[in-house]
Amino acid sequence: MTNGLFYLENYLVTKLFLAALMLVWLGTWEGLEAQQADVQKQKTDVLVTAAGKMVGEVLDESSHLHIYRGIPFAQPPTGELRWRPPRPAGPWDGVRECLEFGSQSAQIRQGNVYGSEDCLYLNVWTTQAGRPDAGLPVMVWIHGGGWTGGSGGRRYYSGKAISERGVILVTVNYRLGAMGFLAHEALAKENSQGISGNYGLMDNLLALNWIKQNISAFGGDPDNVTIFGESAGGATVSALCCVPQAKGLFHKAISQSPWMFGYTNPLAARNIVHQTKRIGNVESGEMSGQRWVEKFTDKKGVAAISELRTRDVKELFMGYSPAKLTVGNALLPDHPLEMFKRGEQFDIPMIVGTTQHEGNYFQGGIWPKDRQVFIRKLAAFYGEQQGSELGKAFPGEARAAAIQFVTDAWFVHPARVMLLGMEKVSSSAYQFEFRRVNHKDPSKGAPHAIEIRYVFNSLQNAESRPKDQQLADLCTDYWTQFAKTGNPNKLMRPRWPAYTVKQRAFLSLDHDVQVLYDINRTVLDALDEANQGLWRIK
Repeated sequence: MTNGLFYLENYLVTKLFLAALMLVWLGTWEGLEAQQADVQKQKTDVLVTAAGKMVGEVLDESSHLHIYRGIPFAQPPTGELRWRPPRPAGPWDGVRECLEFGSQSAQIRQGNVYGSEDCLYLNVWTTQAGRPDAGLPVMVWIHGGGWTGGSGGRRYYSGKAISERGVILVTVNYRLGAMGFLAHEALAKENSQGISGNYGLMDNLLALNWIKQNISAFGGDPDNVTIFGESAGGATVSALCCVPQAKGLFHKAISQSPWMFGYTNPLAARNIVHQTKRIGNVESGEMSGQRWVEKFTDKKGVAAISELRTRDVKELFMGYSPAKLTVGNALLPDHPLEMFKRGEQFDIPMIVGTTQHEGNYFQGGIWPKDRQVFIRKLAAFYGEQQGSELGKAFPGEARAAAIQFVTDAWFVHPARVMLLGMEKVSSSAYQFEFRRVNHKDPSKGAPHAIEIRYVFNSLQNAESRPKDQQLADLCTDYWTQFAKTGNPNKLMRPRWPAYTVKQRAFLSLDHDVQVLYDINRTVLDALDEANQGLWRIK
């Protein structure tokens, strides 16, 4: 397998991220639209697709905006299909009513498991249903949630504003947690390509195949598809740009706050080469999966997996964390950052960006209160000398320094690596930093995930926030224009320049939108140095 540097691959860092993520995510839970209302829905005419006949809901008669919810793109991954690549759903008989969102993937909320394994559904918003010649561009949203939570049916992932701009929106569910990401030697042996884990990634891959085959019936152009996602969804977008089997299924990509620590070591322990004694033992994906399986059964290998395929999903969700993608296999040959650095990602236009205060999202008492403790934590990850040097790039009191470290090390630095890697292909890349502070609590600044409602134009109380609404309109305009042409610019001002190694321009998204240059250069250069030589793969 190709040589490649592994960035900070540490179980405790990932565990910390997911714990913090879930604390905030659960506190701001919003249910599916399907759990809402008993309002009578106006049905569309019957739509004929390659997958089968269906009716959806008319959301707006004047604009012909229709939504088709809960369309199955795969067979339910249950029983013998648990921990196997998804299988296409196949055409159904009769007319399917696509009026309610499909179940979200099974996930833990407040100590209970919600959702279902039968979760592989997608949703389509369109104004041109039944017009295969319309040729509208398509945007496919991959939700975040640390690969352990979330769904494509959240209220704020509305396709109304995107559809009004002449773009079809598709949102996708995929397997999460243990169901989506368990790696195990027995699973690799039963796979023709020797792959285990990454089932959630395979789900997104199959959804893109479904879109390729069916989206023209909704008025979409299968040759003009943009994938976009945030956090774990942004990381999935970046990963898909490196998956050989995904080539040709999408043509542009937007990676928002890509979380690049969610990758485990290569599947097999023999591929791990310990470069330094700075970091404690890090397990391979298969070793980690084996330890987890041993919690449930004394059986080994295939017998253990066979037994667990009969267990209730609610039982299996307890105690599985963190969820990670596995690299070093036929699906994902190497860590995406390494592939971007070598210019091995797809040669397609990209937008990559972050928020100004990503780290402020992650609360719950996880930050060190003493600066010396912060420095010791850096030393534990990077080594005494590197940790001490890196600490100089994050001055001030411990909590503020740690929050800035999370912002830069977990999100901004990986984004820069990807953007610099885009110089090795011919397609253009664009960088943004979202800086509009949280209007309810300005002390939080512009935390992780704050830009999502602006991109989807789904602000709360927008009528009382005219400047925020203007910014949301601008964000949706940029995103949809990029989906149409691969360039976010049209009539908007200021013009969003492409990213180059020389200028490193980025668009600062705030009430006062402006072009700035070279985000946090000194800090990111220090992280470049600190990240050298942590892990390598044979």
